[in-house]
Amino acid sequence: MMRRQRGFTLVELLAVMAIIGILAGVVAGSISGLGANGQNAQIQSDTRIMETGADRFFNDSFPQTYPVVNPDTNNDGELDGLDSPPLPAGDVNVRLIDYDARLPQDPTKTFAPDFIKDIPNSAALVSYRAVTTTSDVFPAADGAPLIPPSNSRLNVAADDTETGAPSAIIFDLIMSKNRAAVELLKTQIPAGYIVGGQSLPTGAEVGKLDVFFDVDNPWKPGHILKVSAPVLATGRANKWEVSPNYATAVSESNGNVVDTVKGALQADGITRDPGPTLTHNLEISPATTETPGTKSLEIDRSQGSLVAHNESRETWVLKIFSHPDENDLNDPLITNPSLAAVYRWVNEEHSTIQVEDVFEAVAGRQALLIKGDPVASPTPIPTSTPVPDTTGPIVGTISPFNSATGVAVGTDIVATFSEKVTSSTVNGTTFKIEDDLTSPVAGVVTVAENGLSATFNPTGDLANDTTYTVTLTSGITDLALNPLTPFTSTFTTEVLAAPDLTVSTPALDFGTGLTNLSFDITNVGGGSLTWTITDNDSVGFLGTTPISGDTTSETDAIVVTVDRSGLAAATYVATITVTPRRYRSSCKWTPHKPRALSSFRGAPLELLGDSSRSSRAWPWTALGTSTWQIETTTVYRNSTPQGPS
Repeated sequence: MMRRQRGFTLVELLAVMAIIGILAGVVAGSISGLGANGQNAQIQSDTRIMETGADRFFNDSFPQTYPVVNPDTNNDGELDGLDSPPLPAGDVNVRLIDYDARLPQDPTKTFAPDFIKDIPNSAALVSYRAVTTTSDVFPAADGAPLIPPSNSRLNVAADDTETGAPSAIIFDLIMSKNRAAVELLKTQIPAGYIVGGQSLPTGAEVGKLDVFFDVDNPWKPGHILKVSAPVLATGRANKWEVSPNYATAVSESNGNVVDTVKGALQADGITRDPGPTLTHNLEISPATTETPGTKSLEIDRSQGSLVAHNESRETWVLKIFSHPDENDLNDPLITNPSLAAVYRWVNEEHSTIQVEDVFEAVAGRQALLIKGDPVASPTPIPTSTPVPDTTGPIVGTISPFNSATGVAVGTDIVATFSEKVTSSTVNGTTFKIEDDLTSPVAGVVTVAENGLSATFNPTGDLANDTTYTVTLTSGITDLALNPLTPFTSTFTTEVLAAPDLTVSTPALDFGTGLTNLSFDITNVGGGSLTWTITDNDSVGFLGTTPISGDTTSETDAIVVTVDRSGLAAATYVATITVTPRRYRSSCKWTPHKPRALSSFRGAPLELLGDSSRSSRAWPWTALGTSTWQIETTTVYRNSTPQGPS
């Protein structure tokens, strides 16, 4: 007897199909992920091949050159935002790779295929560029500005490192000038941390952002500028935002507001509107005890000057509080893992020049050692012996830069340090300015709140056309009391325009019974002068007010009066000397024999830049008239002309 075979039921078939669909989805997701990873790996591999080929091309060429395209695409002689791709930061030595570039001495050899086998397929996805000062090759989005990659650094620190303790976390992001600006920063929250996870009322403070623009900024060069704003809850779980108003930027050295930070550029490329308010968004994907989470910081680049690069060195200090509103009675925002271990906060960034969804790793100190509570854990967790800090700080930048010329006399001197310094060691003895006669300059020294810079603010304006020496001594120490490597630099202040004396008078008429004439001498030249007035009139016909003394402003006038009464027909000579610091100008009046002239009108009397002479004649009409001649001579205290100071 034959047994009838039993088939699958409809329910069994549906179950099998569902399982197959789930497995297919998992496999498809894995495959697409591998494809994206493989694409990035291929770009990285092609970048290395391109870099090696560019080095070979450079070494083989004569004169040495890289296989790159001329960036002045509109042939106007300027490398700027009008070229294609644009150069918004000017010439920062970034060029497009030219696959058809020929060796200068042998045009039969081209970059491809003689130095690289072929143009890589990835060139259809990215634009390869070279930095001609370092020979680095990197990929970017097609048409993106010619600026270097962002190359940021990010350090992570915690207020409390005990297991299970609430703790604030500080993210210190450092971005370099004239490099691609960061648009999105992703941070992997280590498994075991509890971050966020609660819906907070709109406006609750969950952190603080301090943005520092270094002394190389274009809005107030020589000053570190700071903008601060609270990080606020939005009413949605784990979605926060921070909206700094860049028009409220403040100088760290003098507290003055600089309201043009990130302001829109005007037509002349220099004038700016007040800075905008930008809203940067933070989103938390919480970690669990087993899987890591993510913190995403999306940086708003939609307003202001809209440049693709950082216009100065920027440091973002983002602090996420341990408790909302920094109130310990609230539930914690961040809780440390319960197990003692080293936890790494891995970071990656996407910049303004990268292909969409492509990220680069961000280097820095990003590992936190979470230690057990010594009371709750009688057995201490073995740790390595801390390495003592024996390296002293160095001066990173100085403003004005070394050997700078034409420096404004009202400039502050600002030094930045490679690490935090002890504020009490930075003073007028360890940070000093001397002129070219080694005379010290009086001033006030202040240290920035973050300990990474110091400012010397002279009590008064510096002297013109003078070379100053800046000295920072080893008396300055870091927090571990390691001494600073001694540093010196020089700069020269701007040259003040030569003084320019002007004789000013209305028309003069010595009619019947009139015996006196008066006119003024004023300085309309460069800067405020101190004038010492003397005259050598032995007859008594010439009067000056003041007779001798100082007038301290170029708007002050010397009043000269000539008394003709009682003078016989003869030649009389008197001299008024006007003496600023480094100049002596003699103004000589010589009356001659009478002759008829119709009018008198003043004309400029210049203090010349050499030992030449000039003459001006002022006649007047009257009975028994005379002609008076003014003769000027510039005499220098030193053998060669020098500008006043």
